[in-house]
Amino acid sequence: PRLAGVQLVLLEWMMPGLDGAGTLRQLRAQGYPGRVVVVTALCDPAVQTQAREAGATSTLLKTEALAALPQLLNPG
Repeated sequence: PRLAGVQLVLLEWMMPGLDGAGTLRQLRAQGYPGRVVVVTALCDPAVQTQAREAGATSTLLKTEALAALPQLLNPG
């Protein structure tokens, strides 16, 4: 599998073509078991709900992503 050994995916929510929800559903359908953190500029509870329903571990605003990166990389 192409994602073997990958423990964390940071996924942009608003992408042209296949959006974050579609990409996330594909990852989960292919059996990716790792953490997927959706990164978005949209401060919208509906986005958080859609991301969770698609299989996201969590969501982050882009303004918070850089500060959260150390904790994401070392969750223990």
